[in-house]
Amino acid sequence: MAFPSRPPAPESARDPLIGAVLADKYHLDKLIGVGGMGAVYRATQLAVSRPVAVKVLRPVAGVSEHQLVERFRREAVATSRLRHPNTVQVIDFGETQGVLFMVLELLEGVPLARLIGREAPLAPERVAAIGKQIAKSLAEAHQLGIVHRDLKPDNVFICNYHGDPDFTKVMDFGIARLVTASDSMTRTGMMIGTPRYMPPEQAMAKKVGPAADLYALGVILYEMLTGVTPFSADSNMALAIAHINEPPPPLVLPGYPEPLAEAWRGLVTALLTKNPEKRPQDASQVATWLGQLETDAQRWAEARFPPPQKGASRSETSPSWPTPPKTPSPGASGLATPQGGRSPLVSSLPGREPTATYDGPQPRSTVNLAQAVGPRGTNPAWIWSAAAVLMVLGGLVAFLLIKPSRPKVERAPPGLERLDPDAGAETTP
Repeated sequence: MAFPSRPPAPESARDPLIGAVLADKYHLDKLIGVGGMGAVYRATQLAVSRPVAVKVLRPVAGVSEHQLVERFRREAVATSRLRHPNTVQVIDFGETQGVLFMVLELLEGVPLARLIGREAPLAPERVAAIGKQIAKSLAEAHQLGIVHRDLKPDNVFICNYHGDPDFTKVMDFGIARLVTASDSMTRTGMMIGTPRYMPPEQAMAKKVGPAADLYALGVILYEMLTGVTPFSADSNMALAIAHINEPPPPLVLPGYPEPLAEAWRGLVTALLTKNPEKRPQDASQVATWLGQLETDAQRWAEARFPPPQKGASRSETSPSWPTPPKTPSPGASGLATPQGGRSPLVSSLPGREPTATYDGPQPRSTVNLAQAVGPRGTNPAWIWSAAAVLMVLGGLVAFLLIKPSRPKVERAPPGLERLDPDAGAETTP
């Protein structure tokens, strides 16, 4: 495949697109990532010398080139409407010499997956801040009728933006839908999406909506808080079955004050509800709840670890401020101190206890599969009819049991005398 290009970079021997110029506008400088749908390159927009990211979509087996181009164009137009600051911006898209590409803003930072692998469990105020930004990005997309379908830590980018080290960007809206007109399947046995974060309805090849993205967000929150996902298995099929059938393990947050731990359990449990109709439906509301959790977590942390006074050392201002251990105990969760270390937040806080502001879902039992999929072909009319018949039969039996008996009148044998109760005289028959 020939492309007009500048002098090739050393990587061009391994990747023929390195050094190519797409549509006479974007010079591909270097490969920065490869995924299931294609490859991502660092590139330069020649007209303005601006660094950009270019995603090249690879051919998909079983899908014709015409179908792929049309779907790519439709999804690119839809995702280019997204303007929220927490969503990666689409700059351009096109097709040249059989290569489908999408031009995105170039981000500097790390994928959330790498951050989790390196630092999890994360401090709850940090989890809430990242989750809140993801929910805000989802809220705009859902309002425009766009569902991500493959939300996972690899599609969330954490970058240092204007002094915020945890500024969050959500990527790849709609890409998972490009390869098929179906919501979750392309061919028999091939699922579109990532099973570790896949909602039950998507694993069952049912229609998915905004609630599917919120389920995936619940899995991501669980993983940031604990360092592990709620389900793990040796195969993608086993993972999908676990999401369909098994309740998520209880969210254990050792060291958290009970009001904060209870709030987190309530929200995460609600997001991981099997039945999509019983999950939270509004990403904006979820963002609000996460904002409240962020505020509460910050207040609890500040009450436990007050910041040192200006010009004084930590030991002078807070002798009891624990030094973060070099190796945290296995399975322990902790909150970040103002200096970035991890120190356990205990429920017995010195002085006052902050008042919780969270008013979201509270902990409850997880629904089972029968509750998730709902009644199958059950007609409630016969149930009411049967109940009515049973009530009538029960009433009849009760009437027969308590029916009063009439007194039995005994007649005197012939020839015997009988007293007249009114006259007091003897009479003979």
